[in-house]
Amino acid sequence: MGTTRTKGNGENAETRRENKEDEGLARLRVLLGRTSLPDPAPEDVKAIRGIMKAQPEAWKSVWDLNAKVQDQLTRNLVGVTTWQKEAMNAGVEHLRKELGHEKAPMLEKLLIEQIMLCWMHYHHTHLRYNQAVMESGSEKQGEYHERRLNAAQRRYLRAIDHLARIRKMSGRPPLQINIAQQQVNVAG
Repeated sequence: MGTTRTKGNGENAETRRENKEDEGLARLRVLLGRTSLPDPAPEDVKAIRGIMKAQPEAWKSVWDLNAKVQDQLTRNLVGVTTWQKEAMNAGVEHLRKELGHEKAPMLEKLLIEQIMLCWMHYHHTHLRYNQAVMESGSEKQGEYHERRLNAAQRRYLRAIDHLARIRKMSGRPPLQINIAQQQVNVAG
């Protein structure tokens, strides 16, 4: 086990690094406010680029597109209560954890995020399909929504398959996921 070097005032290197990152994020947020204007100052845009280059993970705290899409899918659910939306978000987080997102290499993290979005989109599409079939009764409407549902399911299953393939190539254990009370083992 290594030792942590401290300054004379008891502050360790880790704490100094965290404080510097916090200051950088605070500065970034100020700059984001100023660059949200129609014609931002070039020096502000340059400063944002500098912060993003110095702290590659900073973009996630201000513009995580995956989180925005997940939020949009949740907000756009029609006929679903707030607690149901919260339960869905909790389900996404649970599945993300079960798929090992926290400890996964970057490529797997990207695939896990894709699986989560596809999972949400598939179920969102399924709800819309059920609503459309019950409301319209039109065969043409039913076929349209069935095609959308099938496409969403294909994207979802393809994302799962890609994660399983990547894990197999890296020697990680195969992926197992339950889809609507049906266990699907994707391996080999």
